[in-house]
Formats: sequence, C-alpha cells, structure tokens
Amino acid sequence: MPSRTHPVAPAARPAAAVPASVDAVALLDGLHDALAAPLQEVGDALSALLQPVVAHRALVIFTEDCTGRPRKKAGEAEVVENVTIAELDRILASLAETPGAGAWSVEHPVGGRPRTVAAWRADTGALLVLVDPVAAHEDVRAARELVRALWRSVAHGIRQQVAAAPPA
Repeated sequence: MPSRTHPVAPAARPAAAVPASVDAVALLDGLHDALAAPLQEVGDALSALLQPVVAHRALVIFTEDCTGRPRKKAGEAEVVENVTIAELDRILASLAETPGAGAWSVEHPVGGRPRTVAAWRADTGALLVLVDPVAAHEDVRAARELVRALWRSVAHGIRQQVAAAPPA
C-alpha cells in the first residue's frame, strides 16, 4: 500500500513555512474572536487582531449599520473619548466610493487634533480608522491588503449581528 505521508519530507520544507503557518493560525483565531465578539467588544477584538500586522495607538470603526452605537473604539483614551462622528464622516468622504478603498499615512483630525491615520472603507460602507499606523513588516502594501481583507470580513460580521438583533 502506498504511503499517505506528505511528498515533501519535513526536513526539506523551508524554515519560514512554520512561522508563517503559525501567524496564519493566529490571524484566523483573531478573526474568529472579532467575528464572535458582541458589538460593544468588536473594536477591542479587531484592534488585537490587527496590532501584529499594523501597530496603532487607537482604532475607530464607524458604521451606519449600527444606529444606536455607530462608533466602536479601542486604544488610547485621548483619541477614543474625543473622536466625533463629524471627523469620521470627513475621513469617509475622503475615500473613494470604491469598495475596499483605503488611505495610508494621511493626516486627518481625529479626537480633536490632526493625526496620522490609515483608513479603509468596507463594501458595507463601514469605515475603519487606525491612528498612528506602523506596519509590522517592511512590506507595507501587503500589510494594507491584509488589513483590508480582515476588515471586510469584520464589517460584514457587524452588519449580520445588527440584522439579527431584536428591535430595541
């Protein structure tokens, strides 16, 4: 009977494959946590998921799907306690109408003063803002794309939670 083992012996696999798979598992676990989090905890869960990809001082989500609490926030109190819907509206308006549109290292008022931000608009229309973003690796483009893809999933999760919630 033929062997059912992988055709490549473990010693022949590239050394980088193991850390990459561990990172992938951690990202998938973090994505699960963000999708499973109650709406009021989504900001914290998404921030924890994104920190190893793009470090940031604060994270703000703005979604019109959740009319009762359109902002979900995590991070430094100076930012999250002072950010306004008007500031988030301006960032959203600055992004192209294209789903997945984003901006990296641009300056916008957030929390009452100009700050460097990265922002993404999901295809649901929801906005993700990272304050003082720093890509964890030199490949900033890859980090931006990974955040965009993760954000797209979390934004859909928020929309589904809101749709499934009983009327207030």
